[in-house]
Amino acid sequence: MNEVGTESPLAAPPLTHPDDIVPANDPRLSLLPDELETVKEIVQKHLPGVVAVICQDMAWRLADLAPIPVEGAAHAAWVRELDAERRSAWINLTAERKLYVDLSTAYGAGKWKTLLLLLTRPPWEAPASGYLPKADYDKLQAIRNAYQDRMDATAREFVLLREAHQKPSTRA
Repeated sequence: MNEVGTESPLAAPPLTHPDDIVPANDPRLSLLPDELETVKEIVQKHLPGVVAVICQDMAWRLADLAPIPVEGAAHAAWVRELDAERRSAWINLTAERKLYVDLSTAYGAGKWKTLLLLLTRPPWEAPASGYLPKADYDKLQAIRNAYQDRMDATAREFVLLREAHQKPSTRA
């Protein structure tokens, strides 16, 4: 039986999730040129407004939660003592802060696929409540769904290849 090097996706352990064995640089996992152009156009048009809404939401939550201790032990105690409504506001603030950082970082690095994934939802989840106008969100969501279908097909292909390679040879 042929040996598979540890660098090969076929050498992945049997319990590896299919998304983990597809090489990140596989061209089938890139946006198609027309998809990329649409994503760029929509993101460049709407990202300033999206970031402004996120910042405004964070400012309101910070005002509702103030004062927030920053020292480690005092902060931990403050978080533990939050009532349900304030805890929800804290969780939303934390999520908005992460989204703001992720959007800013991806935009600065020109990572259009990452921006697409941040601004849309996987097909199996409920649609995002929306930072974007519905028509543009629907365009991005259609691109995300097509990308997800390509990614799933590629992952299935790699799993089948790995499984075929791992079956013991019946030849003598």
